[in-house]
Amino acid sequence: MSELLITLVNARSLPMPCVGLGTYCIKGADIANPIRDSLNAGYRLIDTAEGYKNESEIGAALKANYKHLGLQRKDLFITSKLGPSNQGYISAIQSYTESVRRLDCEYLDLYLIHWPGQSGVKSGDRRNINPRRESWKALEELYKTGRVKSIGVSNYLIPHLTELLAECVVKPAVNQVEYHPYLVLDELKDYCNNNGIHLQSYSSLGRGALLTDTLVCELATKYSKSPSQILLRWCLQKGVSVIPKSSHKEHIISNYNLFSFCLTDSDIHRLDGLNKYQRFCWDPSTVI
Repeated sequence: MSELLITLVNARSLPMPCVGLGTYCIKGADIANPIRDSLNAGYRLIDTAEGYKNESEIGAALKANYKHLGLQRKDLFITSKLGPSNQGYISAIQSYTESVRRLDCEYLDLYLIHWPGQSGVKSGDRRNINPRRESWKALEELYKTGRVKSIGVSNYLIPHLTELLAECVVKPAVNQVEYHPYLVLDELKDYCNNNGIHLQSYSSLGRGALLTDTLVCELATKYSKSPSQILLRWCLQKGVSVIPKSSHKEHIISNYNLFSFCLTDSDIHRLDGLNKYQRFCWDPSTVI
């Protein structure tokens, strides 16, 4: 992926930047500087979720930086997610409304169902199915009425997507999943591509574990880049957008500077070869 922007299926907003700032586990006053530093570096995509419990702080930080950067709400792409404790039609509508209120942003560019299961229900229990169906109906209603610009899912695997595509009126624009060279989900990526769904990666660095991988470090030396830049660039060249998380200014800047180099096809293939289907986050394959 050499393009900076991605046109999503059924989108009613600006194209989505292929690099954004992830904000998982950055809370309270700690979020203000990363938001400022990311906007100064050129980021225009900010990713959050109601479960991250930082939406209010992100909203305030964005507003605080609009004027001196000459930005308006329409210049940004803001994503949030419906938490598994609020699955269901009415709860999803209410949760969206609350996320927009906390972010103080008028609307969201992208709203995702964060998880295919429901809090308090075991992953193998079929009672997970109907709540996520009802949640999707709610997201479709939000989309049809213009309250959200694009809708999608997170942590959905092929069975979850197959179920959704068989029933939906509006197709999901994005599927956000864990994706990195230790977890090369190319079958899922191909399925998404064939159905017009853009795949977006979280935990692209394997929660830091891949930064010391021998091959990654070798390629970092070869290209005179950081290990994180190698991993993020690998995602982009696989056609997968990224939302790396950092609270450190130098890392935020580095993680955005991914367009001055390209990995060779051979090196892409070598990184693919690291795959061992290792997850560092949650495993949705157990969710019926």
